[in-house]
Amino acid sequence: MKEWILFILASVLLIAGLYNVLLLLPPEASQGFVQKIFFFHVPSAMTMYFGLILGALTSAIYLWERKPIFDQISRAAIYTATVFSVIVISSGPIWAKPIWGVYWTWDPRLTTTFIVFILLVAYCFVRNLFSEQNLSSRGALIGAVIAILAVLDIPLVHYSVKLWRGIHPSVIQNKDGLPPEFRTGLEIMMIAILVFGGLLGLLFFKYIRLKEWKDELIHQSLQESSGGKNA
Repeated sequence: MKEWILFILASVLLIAGLYNVLLLLPPEASQGFVQKIFFFHVPSAMTMYFGLILGALTSAIYLWERKPIFDQISRAAIYTATVFSVIVISSGPIWAKPIWGVYWTWDPRLTTTFIVFILLVAYCFVRNLFSEQNLSSRGALIGAVIAILAVLDIPLVHYSVKLWRGIHPSVIQNKDGLPPEFRTGLEIMMIAILVFGGLLGLLFFKYIRLKEWKDELIHQSLQESSGGKNA
């Protein structure tokens, strides 16, 4: 039931946001239509942050408590963050090419964001690798460490432009960086993508719990079968 509520809410918000951004808002004066990527890029980055922070917090709790529920929440949150990191890392170059003249430059914010992306991909790779080898508990421990390392990079991503004088725009921090109608469009898209991220995280969580429950049943069945043969 929760999934349907989130799905309907996310759908309504996304349709309203897309209609506003793509059809109502005029092209930006200096950047033109390509500036509209901003309305997807920034909310995706914020959703990635939220997923990563939740994943790192629950990873830390898992390391302390060793309760599977915290690892399941962490895994779902990190998987969600990974999805949105792909959107961030791919939408940025699409905007950069017409504006900067190149798809990629090792700007401080791009570089620190790329490090987060690599750590998130590494998390997914480690979890899947150890899961296939029936070493899920070890994968959970290593994954928790990776998640915590990744979240430590978020302050660097946020303050990198000021720390190293990067060329990446910072219109959100600048109160005059966006006209009011553009800011409203961004807020709608921010809420819409955050809700969609919540829906995706919930679906990941339910999938992970169901898969672990199925794997546990198979393991118990194999143990009972081998015990019966030995008897």
